[in-house]
Amino acid sequence: MSRKRTVTKSHKEEEYAESIINTVREPLIALDQDLRVVSVSRSFYEFFKVKPEETVGELIYDLGNKQWDIPKLR
Repeated sequence: MSRKRTVTKSHKEEEYAESIINTVREPLIALDQDLRVVSVSRSFYEFFKVKPEETVGELIYDLGNKQWDIPKLR
């Protein structure tokens, strides 16, 4: 598979995952293997009153003035 085709397929998969996350009514957060925020549902933003630019890409421990810095999560 060519690199361009792989990137296009990956982008489509990402868009599909985003559309699923955004249809969930409850707050939902998707994390990578390092517990860094990859994606967040609209209901998460509304419920926790946060913005994408202060959430996506951050470690879960650093969200909301470190209110998610829970030892059991580590």
